[in-house]
Amino acid sequence: MLIIFAFKFHPDYQKLELYRLEGKIRFPGNTGWFKWAKPKMIVDFDKCRLVKVTNFSNPAQYIQLWCPKGIPLIKGGRIQLTFRLYQASFLYWYMDKNRPLPPDKEYDPYRQADFERRKAEGFPKPLYPSDVPTPEYTPEQQEERERIGGW
Repeated sequence: MLIIFAFKFHPDYQKLELYRLEGKIRFPGNTGWFKWAKPKMIVDFDKCRLVKVTNFSNPAQYIQLWCPKGIPLIKGGRIQLTFRLYQASFLYWYMDKNRPLPPDKEYDPYRQADFERRKAEGFPKPLYPSDVPTPEYTPEQQEERERIGGW
């Protein structure tokens, strides 16, 4: 499943693509803020980390996505993208293929298929820790997940 991850910080962020089942992020490359990236640059989400950043002139907290140096397709080193806190929570929730899809009407047509896929895998534990509760779409599905997966 593919999602285009849209941000309000910069129009180029709207071109960031997330591949949930493959655990990969695709950067558009050679445009706007992504001029340092070669076209169709793909990075494993597991090799990236989100880092909390506080701006002292503005008390709001932001999250930066850091992808490691040494990725062969990057010109000049580390990728750093800045997100608002809720966007970073969404990013982790969406990229964790062992959790239900995030709440949004956009995902409703895919919920049942995603539930059946995770059910067939035995509802494995989440890949990334989170304090945000991620219940199933219906109470019946939640009950089945707790019975089969134990979480």
